[in-house]
Formats: sequence, structure tokens, C-alpha cells
Amino acid sequence: MNSPLVTVIIPAYNHERFIAQSIRSVINQDYENIELVILNDGSRDKTHDVICTLVDECRQRFPRFEYINKANE
Repeated sequence: MNSPLVTVIIPAYNHERFIAQSIRSVINQDYENIELVILNDGSRDKTHDVICTLVDECRQRFPRFEYINKANE
């Protein structure tokens, strides 16, 4: 039996203090068939930099991983 795909979406705006913990929480799940989408909505702190440190690990862990870093206009 195939496991259903679970999608986790993490929105972020100026959450450099919390974003790594949020992403790690998803990475550490026992359930395997997870796709992760992170949306950084124009953060002005170092949220983008923190996310970038975890991108390679996310690509290895999830069958589908997408990071959207958009300007907040």
C-alpha cells in the first residue's frame, strides 16, 4: 500500500529565530512521503539566509521541495 503524500507549507516573514526549528521539525518526521513548500514573504531579517542553510538537506529528505523567496511589495 502506498502512503498518501502529505504537503507541509511553511510561510515565513521575519522569522529568523524560528524558521530553522520549524523546518527541522518537518525533516525529523517519521512519515516518509512528505513534500515541503517554504514561502518567504519578503523577510527583512536573515530568514532567507537561515533557510538557505537547510535547502540541501531538504532536497535530500523530501520527494518534492520548493522554496519560494518573493519580494514583499
